Amino acid sequence: MYFYPESLRKRVVNYVEEGRGTAVEASKLYKVSFKSVYNWIEQKREKWSLKPDKPSPTRRRKINKEDLKKYVEEHPDHYLREIAVAFNVSSGAIFKALKSMKFTFKKNSTL
Repeated sequence: MYFYPESLRKRVVNYVEEGRGTAVEASKLYKVSFKSVYNWIEQKREKWSLKPDKPSPTRRRKINKEDLKKYVEEHPDHYLREIAVAFNVSSGAIFKALKSMKFTFKKNSTL
């Protein structure tokens, strides 16, 4: 996750608070989303600070990729739904995990 630096946040909020333009104009000028500008203005009102919040820790994943890789190597002919049942997750979750691991889904067929 990317956080804008505090110096940029201060410039944008000061631009709006000094009446030089609206939040929408500031967002176009500084190339940030107008929602960010509104959030920074609110943050300054509530916390008196524009420092970025600490990022939240990453959550623990349900699917262990090493176990998934081992399972797929042992059962290469299983469908996504069969793998999903074995890992007690949805087939979409298996699809995304395999895609992030760069596994192919094509079967080798002989004619």
